[in-house]
Amino acid sequence: MARAHRLVPRLAVGLALALLWAAGRAGSAPGGVAPPGSASAGADPRIHLADDLDGVIGPIWQLQRTKRDAVAFVPDPTGAGRRVLAMTLRAGDMAGDGGRTERAELSEANAVHLPTGTPVWYGFSLYLPPDFPIVDRRLVVGQWKQACGDCAADHSPAVANRYRGGVFSITVDNAAGRQTLFQERADIRGRWRHLVYHIRLIPSPDGLLRAWIDGRPVVDYRGALGFADDRDSVYFKLGLYRDSLDVPMTLLVARFRRGTSRAEVDPESPAPSAGGLPAPCGQPLRGGHAADHGRSG
Repeated sequence: MARAHRLVPRLAVGLALALLWAAGRAGSAPGGVAPPGSASAGADPRIHLADDLDGVIGPIWQLQRTKRDAVAFVPDPTGAGRRVLAMTLRAGDMAGDGGRTERAELSEANAVHLPTGTPVWYGFSLYLPPDFPIVDRRLVVGQWKQACGDCAADHSPAVANRYRGGVFSITVDNAAGRQTLFQERADIRGRWRHLVYHIRLIPSPDGLLRAWIDGRPVVDYRGALGFADDRDSVYFKLGLYRDSLDVPMTLLVARFRRGTSRAEVDPESPAPSAGGLPAPCGQPLRGGHAADHGRSG
């Protein structure tokens, strides 16, 4: 797999651009990132982010949670005529917690973190290769977190996508513990899945999480998300985070969007209902489990 090129210079330029976006100033950004002028009139310009991840990593990301050689661009394995981002995690990469954890993640740049309680939509495409290892080991493949207050509290992500033992799941965490809201036991490897989320991350009953996979509603949750002793700063991480394991793993991602409506993040979005939002989705799976805790997992 080819090594990623010139990531550090791009990151430096990208963070400068991200600071301009956060202030809501006009401008444009290269590398598949939507300019602030593309936001709808009157919308908060800090929310709108886009990166096609087709040959360059856009300025919305910071790379301190991945090794330089863990990131590369490869042809779409389904023959779609585009390049996509491949992230590979190998034993010992970015080891943390005394060597107990490993990671290869993109993280939203500090300048584009959102205040706690901000309603926001996310959409991106995820591909696990047909030979992706199936192991009974903690693996997080995307997570929403607050910046830690007392980092020794070791809080798990407020919302996480997990893949363990061949089962894809969506979990939420708060002061009361963890709930698993959705599980898919069918083999998801070897095909693109488009994931869409409507999130309001706040540690109070006003929290919200709704999720769709390939247009199918899978989660409709109202309740606390996150932790009152963490900071008023919410961000997303995309990639691989796991307990240490002597097996390499590679996932592919494409077409990342963050916005103020489903239509902005989901190319297959239906027309909005009369109330301005899609019709309510199905009920979550209740009765989560308390395993897999950790600062980022």
